[in-house]
Amino acid sequence: MALLAGLLVALGGCRSKKEVAEGEEATAMPCPPIRDVAPQVLLMNFEFFDNDSLQMLNTAMNTARLRNRGDEAEPAVGDLVFSFQTASREECTRVVVPNPLVRQVEFSEDRRQLETRTIELEVAIFSVRVQFHPNMRYLQVDRLTPEGMKPIRTLLLH
Repeated sequence: MALLAGLLVALGGCRSKKEVAEGEEATAMPCPPIRDVAPQVLLMNFEFFDNDSLQMLNTAMNTARLRNRGDEAEPAVGDLVFSFQTASREECTRVVVPNPLVRQVEFSEDRRQLETRTIELEVAIFSVRVQFHPNMRYLQVDRLTPEGMKPIRTLLLH
């Protein structure tokens, strides 16, 4: 009985990760996890041109959960940054797409040695997948240039 009482005291003294420590401010997440609806993945296909114009080709929504892709890499010059935002323009999530106009191709001319070449395209078609959240309202697409982020397009999601 004393063991049970000691266990209850020990467990009662533990704080959950969701509790805010004294003196810290509670900040609301713009897109908190939702547990009462089925998770959905938003798939969007785009066409990107060398004059920095972007066209959304189509979208699809599937009931699924994206696997953890790890930490998002920092964008390099030429990369596209897709920022999914709330109605108040707070960022829910972002996806970095490596420069879609530059492709690495591997080939073998004499079947002995594999060669790699970089090809620069005028037009590229690519997809972006993201875990959908009902708070997402806008998609801001920027391209990283040597001078900084260049806005490409802002789309209303729903």
